[in-house]
Amino acid sequence: MGCILTRFKSLRKRKPPIKSGYKSMRKSRTVTFNLKQEDKDILIKHWEPTILTQEPDLFLKTMMASIKDSPKLLDIISRKTFDPSSEHIAEWPKLQQMAIGNCAFFSKQIVTNRLDEGLVRKDSEVLGAIHIEYCAYGFKPTFLDIWQANMISIIQQCDFHPQIDKVNFVRAFSELSNFLCTLMVVEYEDSMQSKKGRYVKIHNSGYLTLCCMPGLVSATFFITLGILRMEDMPIMACIPPLAYPLSVTYIWITANISFDTLTLIFSIAALILVVLRKHQLKSSARHSSQRYIIARQKRLSKSCAVMLAVFLVVTFSQHFGMNMMRKLGVERNLMETVETLAIVPTMIAYSQSFYVYFWSSRLYRNAFKEQIRCFLPQFAKLNCLDTKMTAVVSLSNSRYRADC
Repeated sequence: MGCILTRFKSLRKRKPPIKSGYKSMRKSRTVTFNLKQEDKDILIKHWEPTILTQEPDLFLKTMMASIKDSPKLLDIISRKTFDPSSEHIAEWPKLQQMAIGNCAFFSKQIVTNRLDEGLVRKDSEVLGAIHIEYCAYGFKPTFLDIWQANMISIIQQCDFHPQIDKVNFVRAFSELSNFLCTLMVVEYEDSMQSKKGRYVKIHNSGYLTLCCMPGLVSATFFITLGILRMEDMPIMACIPPLAYPLSVTYIWITANISFDTLTLIFSIAALILVVLRKHQLKSSARHSSQRYIIARQKRLSKSCAVMLAVFLVVTFSQHFGMNMMRKLGVERNLMETVETLAIVPTMIAYSQSFYVYFWSSRLYRNAFKEQIRCFLPQFAKLNCLDTKMTAVVSLSNSRYRADC
């Protein structure tokens, strides 16, 4: 019948070969490692006895010379959050740590790994992903050329015995640094491509629960109290001031005024701190990184001031006015009418963050325009997400962020 007898062992599924992370690297595998054995020998021979002995601060001097050639590097290294004085930049702990790390990396490749291609590649392919975090602060792969030129310039000032070894060492080190820089640029661009359009899911169940707890506790308290003190009388509208019994309404207004006062105090304190910090930075600013912080603080103070103004005009004045009307003995019918119409400014107050952000943030305005475009028929087939902006989509249990 055309049947073939076979053993069960031959029917077992073969396990797929295990792929190592090193073998599965992408474009960096195309970067050639051109160091010959004599190049490796000359680097190993003179790295510690000659270079590090004569220039123990080789990498720190290289970083300082690179910053002098391109001051933008200081912003990148500090991530625009700190401004070390130019006179004491060599004593900056972060710069010293970076220099120590660079020295340890090169010493490991030359002395420990003895410039074995596989080990050097494995340790170097992570450099691109490490430097990707500096992209937001203006890092460019071209800065590596400045760093490499300063490094070789300092090495050329060292004394070699015999003198011919200097020529061979500089040539071999240039080849090694070219390989490392090229590998890092390839991995850097690879990491940039993989980062674009990548969605990060952030579980915020605990955060949302904490945000909802005050409102849930407050609503449960007033509803329970209203049921216990129920009054059989008609109401104009089912809103908190009118839906509650009169005695509960007094408690509700008093509680709201108390919370409004606390909110007002904390908001004014936050605004004062932001303004003071802005003026403090402005008076001591000497570098572009400080100017960046000043601009950021200015935007924060503007948003905080507008939200505080909206809060004062709407929420606080509404609750305070209703309480004053009750104390002045205004007629019940007039008070009910005012309380019913007060729902309009209350709804505006609930959504004030949207209006403030729309007014003060160009990013939110662009996102709003893109959302409107998605609802228009003539733009239905177009890509509604601008590739030059960051889209943040909030869901009930998760927040998705895409850096495009």
